[in-house]
Amino acid sequence: MLDSPDEYIMMTDREKYLFDLQGFIVIKGMLSTAEVKALNEALDANHDKRQDDTNSSAPGPLAGEHKRGLYKGMLSWEKPWCLPFRGLLAHKKIIPYLNTLLGRGWKLDHNLFVYTAKKGTEGLGLHGHGQVNLSGSRFYAYQNGRMRCGLINCQYQLADVNPGDGGLCVVPGSHKTNFPIPRDIARWEADQQIVYQVPMKAGDLVIFSESTTHGTLPWTSD
Repeated sequence: MLDSPDEYIMMTDREKYLFDLQGFIVIKGMLSTAEVKALNEALDANHDKRQDDTNSSAPGPLAGEHKRGLYKGMLSWEKPWCLPFRGLLAHKKIIPYLNTLLGRGWKLDHNLFVYTAKKGTEGLGLHGHGQVNLSGSRFYAYQNGRMRCGLINCQYQLADVNPGDGGLCVVPGSHKTNFPIPRDIARWEADQQIVYQVPMKAGDLVIFSESTTHGTLPWTSD
């Protein structure tokens, strides 16, 4: 049986440039309005499964009044609530990005999870250390016209995130760094201008290399 033609569709040259430059890329409108609605309805129907994230920020600029909310295990929720999350696995529109960044033969490494936040929710310290430590699972490499990541994170937004709201942040270009991140930068106490909070709309997708320094800023929106 011949392979599906979809397996050979790749990222555009512009997308490759942006990912190689930044260590992350935002794909606008990856999910339809109906898909976003179904995912949010599944979360609303299972609000009792929300728990506090056990990762906690140290005292300082990333601290907050509330812990991040966390949902896990959505793939095994009762039907129909599991189905919108299962639909994200190998979503047809994401295949070109997986093929380009991972090569054919990729797999799911971590289970799905969802973060939630309300005004005053704490951030999460910056982590991900470029090429500092040799790792077979977390690396970024370029050779002979091809990019390869050992591990990528695909994060969908189910609500709008505006500039200044908080949430996911990255240090652009850090996937290529060769020196460990200083502790005060990791705690967002120094050089805050190099940390970029990623604004997105509901349905957008951000993909970043696990070697790109990333974390979350405290949530400020109502």
